[in-house]
Amino acid sequence: MQTTTLLEKKLHRRFDTWDIDGNGYLEVVDFIERARLVAAAAGVPFDSADHRDLHRRFLALWRLLAEFADADQDGRITRAEFCTAFTSLVTRGAAEFDHVYRPLIQGSVDALDTDGDGRLNRTEWRRWYVAFLRLPLHLAETVFQALDRDSDGYLTVAEILYAVRDYYFNDDADSPSNQLLGPMQS
Repeated sequence: MQTTTLLEKKLHRRFDTWDIDGNGYLEVVDFIERARLVAAAAGVPFDSADHRDLHRRFLALWRLLAEFADADQDGRITRAEFCTAFTSLVTRGAAEFDHVYRPLIQGSVDALDTDGDGRLNRTEWRRWYVAFLRLPLHLAETVFQALDRDSDGYLTVAEILYAVRDYYFNDDADSPSNQLLGPMQS
């Protein structure tokens, strides 16, 4: 499938939010550091049981992503591998996308759901948005409101999956889903 310019921008933006050290590759170290940042943001003491659990969850996210996108199995995902894998996923349709992406979202929600209710409240979301995605806090509330489709003050896996799916599948440049990772750059 030939990607649209908009989809290419979206894929590059998402890759950049995963690449925490900015070295041009997604590697296990990006997820270890992300677990540390999220733990610190949540006030989870280093080397506590909760910190080890968070670390385990982020390693599981890495394994899922690597299994899906590390085509040459060298332990790192290039921007090209990432874009190829996700373009292929988008061409397979929404059902296949959900099948692959739901575990990533579920793992993220599980890692940040500090009260254990299976969803993210505003505080948990802000923590995820800033520490996990490394995006500005001022955008977190705007994006939360856009994603909270039933306006109950919580984000479920289903609501997040819907927004992420729309981010990748919607070709409308003005779609609110395009703001998921902050403003799209031209």
